[in-house]
Amino acid sequence: KSELNTISYTMPIASAQVKSAIIFAALGSKSPVEIFEPFQSRDHTELMLNYLGVDIQTVGKKIIVPPLSNSLSNFNMSIPGDPSTAAFFAAAAAMIPNSDLTIKNISANPTRIGFFNILEKMGGGISWSNIRKECGELVGDLHIYYEPLHGVTIAKNEIPSLIDELPIISVMASTAEGPTIVEGAEELRVKET
Repeated sequence: KSELNTISYTMPIASAQVKSAIIFAALGSKSPVEIFEPFQSRDHTELMLNYLGVDIQTVGKKIIVPPLSNSLSNFNMSIPGDPSTAAFFAAAAAMIPNSDLTIKNISANPTRIGFFNILEKMGGGISWSNIRKECGELVGDLHIYYEPLHGVTIAKNEIPSLIDELPIISVMASTAEGPTIVEGAEELRVKET
């Protein structure tokens, strides 16, 4: 078995993809690897590996990944609905008078629901029910209904949880009363969205 050298890595931007690649590599390292994030990015990898018995620890902005001491076991996992995909349906319901929509079994992971937090902040009708944990992930049913929207300011620290949804937020903002301001979204210059 070849073991990778241990590193302490400070991420220049919050990126769940880069973080996940480092986490998977860290499982084969000689000793624990430390990863520092400027803002918390999506944490599906950490939750899944913790669910499988890997003792990944998060302390503030630092993630500590131990090397694997044993092979991971086979597992079955239920994959909840994707909040980024659901955002388009939710935005339509939020913008069209008399709309009422329920999306069942959607991820309620706090690192993934930034769009829904902004929708609520804009005055949109939104409520969660049937919140539960499945395979370490929060899952629930989301109810969205029309309410008049108003502009908001989206701060830089909110961007990692809604970066993929910024285009649909801009569409919602075009129908809202007053301006919407987005701060710190430089990563959009390199995102596929």
